[in-house]
Amino acid sequence: MIPILAAAMLEGCGARGERASDSNAAVANAPMSDTTAHATAMGEASGAPGACVLAPLWSPCLLRKALENAGLAPQEEDSVHYPFLKTGGRRWRLGRAELQTFVYKSAEALQKDLAGLDTVTGQPKSGHDRVDWSRPPATIVSRNLMAFLVGGTERHDERIRLALEAGVLGIKPR
Repeated sequence: MIPILAAAMLEGCGARGERASDSNAAVANAPMSDTTAHATAMGEASGAPGACVLAPLWSPCLLRKALENAGLAPQEEDSVHYPFLKTGGRRWRLGRAELQTFVYKSAEALQKDLAGLDTVTGQPKSGHDRVDWSRPPATIVSRNLMAFLVGGTERHDERIRLALEAGVLGIKPR
């Protein structure tokens, strides 16, 4: 009776011979191109209510979680798009600072856009489509995430930078 009950419990929990830790280890060790598909299959894009799956690549949900975990109280504002970037982004208010984030499908896609960007000035190297920044932004890059940070105090900017540079694997579930 006990072996049947144990087998039924394992089946009901979805174990089917694979432990969750084995699945998570496989995701962490998967090549970058495979991780996006896994994250999509496992969570946020699946439409599961409240799903925010910890995966090696950034997603909008993980970005919000990282900022919240750092105690930054992010306020999502509106979308932002620049002609010299191939993906659109989101504008966040973090106290007096403004953070513009761009989540790419892969680190490789981000690298293509970075090749044409002067990361010190936040301007395209071509000189076309220049942005009128109030001051040159700090450019933050972490795997498939690029962000422009403008405003705020040095200490506040450092907290934001550390939260993003720690990467998605630095996010602790709460």
